[in-house]
Amino acid sequence: VVRVRSLRLRTPNEAAPGISPSLRATLYGRLELRPGDRFDEERHDAGKRALLAALQNGSYARARVTAEVVIDPAAHAADVVIDLDPGRPCRFGRVTVEGTRSTPAWRVRRMIEIQPGRPYSLDAVAATERLLFDLGTYASVQIRPDLDAPADTIPVRIRVTEARTGSLSAGGGIGFTSSRTDAHVIGKWEQANLLGGLRRLRVEDRPQIVATPSVFDPQRISAGNLLSMQFTQPGFPDG
Repeated sequence: VVRVRSLRLRTPNEAAPGISPSLRATLYGRLELRPGDRFDEERHDAGKRALLAALQNGSYARARVTAEVVIDPAAHAADVVIDLDPGRPCRFGRVTVEGTRSTPAWRVRRMIEIQPGRPYSLDAVAATERLLFDLGTYASVQIRPDLDAPADTIPVRIRVTEARTGSLSAGGGIGFTSSRTDAHVIGKWEQANLLGGLRRLRVEDRPQIVATPSVFDPQRISAGNLLSMQFTQPGFPDG
C-alpha cells in the first residue's frame, strides 16, 4: 500500500498575489488526498478537477492544473506536487444569444447570471443554463465561453433551440382522509413563452365528488371543483 507522504500546492509565483487567502483556503479544502491517505489515482485526478473548477469559479477562466507524483517504492510513499497556474482574473464580456425565434434575445440577456463586466464564474454559467431550461421554453441550451479571446474579458455565446411551449394533460385519482373521501379528475394546461415574452401560464382544473365522512359511510355526498391559475413573468424592462 502506497500512502501520501507529502502534498504541496505550487504556483508560478509562490507568493501568488492574485490568489486571495479565501480562495487559497478553498483550494486546500478541495483536495481529495491528504498526507497519510492511501494514494489513489482516481481520487488524485478528481482532486485536480476540483482545483481547476475552484480556480475557474474564482474568475480564473484560463487556469491550468498539473501534477507530479514521485513514488518511493522502498518507503511505500508518494510525494505529490500540484502546480496551479491561475493566469489572470477574467470578467464576462459580450453575451450573444442565438436561436430565439419567438422570444426576444434582449430579455434573455437581462435575466441571466452572465452579465458583461461581472467576474467570470462557473457558477454563473451553470445557473444560467438551469434558469433557461426551467423556463420550459427551450429544448436545448448551449453556453460557450470563448476562452481563446485575447483579452481578459470572455465573450459568451448562448445557443438555444425553442421547444413546443404548450402542453395539455389529464389524470384522476381517489383521496382519503379521516373525514372525507373524494374521487377526482385533473386537467392541466401549461403555456410557456406566452405572447413571446418568456411568460408562463399554468391552469389546473380539478372537479371532484366528495363523500363525508367516508365512502363506506356516506352521510353526505357533494360535488365541487378546484380551479387554480399560476402566471410567471420572469422580468420586466426598465422604463
